[in-house]
Amino acid sequence: MTAVSRSRRSLLRSIRRLRRSEEGWVTTFTLVLLIALLGLTGFAVDVSNLMRERTLLQTTADSAAHGAMLFRRTLSEADAKNRAVTLATQNMPTAAFGNVLNTANVEFGTWNAATRVFTPQAGASEAVRVTTQRRGANGNAVPVFLLQFAGLDVWDVSAVSIFAGGPNPCFFNGIIANGIADMSSNSIFRP
Repeated sequence: MTAVSRSRRSLLRSIRRLRRSEEGWVTTFTLVLLIALLGLTGFAVDVSNLMRERTLLQTTADSAAHGAMLFRRTLSEADAKNRAVTLATQNMPTAAFGNVLNTANVEFGTWNAATRVFTPQAGASEAVRVTTQRRGANGNAVPVFLLQFAGLDVWDVSAVSIFAGGPNPCFFNGIIANGIADMSSNSIFRP
């Protein structure tokens, strides 16, 4: 028997022994569990960051839409759109968040309360729809932290706000309530 065949047989015996052995299974199980736990933690951190950014986009869209409706009462459509973009930039500065709103994403039109449908219409002043965005195409997508290990680099996120004022002057004079007015983000006000 040659030295090569003896070492081959010895290697095969060692592999069979290792395969039957139950020692070290706790270490393997712990490593698998640790990897799964890190994956879940990364998902939780990145989703929390995404939700925070989505909330910031929504409040920016709300304030820009409200401002656009107020400015539209006395300004041209183009000037009201420019003012809405200025409001958005004040809420989310371009240096930190990129360009989250441009005039193309500020649309004036009509609002059908029965069907809950916004219809863009040039020159209208009844309603406005504002769409704020953080997208990879704009170069300002929301970055991920721990999920980069899973191959995900950024998330695209956007928020839409529609304000419908109509001819009611109360809309422009403040909030009128018969009792307690309880407000939170994303509140919907109806007659």
